[in-house]
Amino acid sequence: MPEVAIAAQTRLFLMSFGFGFLLGVVYDLFRIARLTVTRGKAAVFVMDVLYFFLAGIAVFIFMLAFNSGEIRFYLLLGIVLGFLIYYFTFGAFVLKWSNRIICALRRLLRFLFRVISAPPRAVFRLFRRLGGKIRARLPARLKNFKLKSKIVLKQ
Repeated sequence: MPEVAIAAQTRLFLMSFGFGFLLGVVYDLFRIARLTVTRGKAAVFVMDVLYFFLAGIAVFIFMLAFNSGEIRFYLLLGIVLGFLIYYFTFGAFVLKWSNRIICALRRLLRFLFRVISAPPRAVFRLFRRLGGKIRARLPARLKNFKLKSKIVLKQ
């Protein structure tokens, strides 16, 4: 196992810190998407599991790419510290603004849904009006109509 110089270790630590910060940004993107689209506990669980699975793969690739696959405590510490510093500083700011972002996204999704569903709703209303007019005229015509044949059931 080759020795790693202090300068290289410091550089790797700062890179892992930045990588943890980036993982925090991705987590906030997941959180905003989750809060915009879903509300159930099962969906929250699935999205959190998906995030941590993808984050684990990303950490593995980071370790392979920058440290020859060697897992070192100071790199994991840098990733965790970067994530926590993001989460409790910028993440709090993003969470504060995410409610506004989420409301804007929901309004946009509602608008798009209304635009897309307008033609089918118009056709449905047209058929409903036609059906109402047919139903209104139908009982008057049925009063004059009598069945001429009788069905007799034999026992």
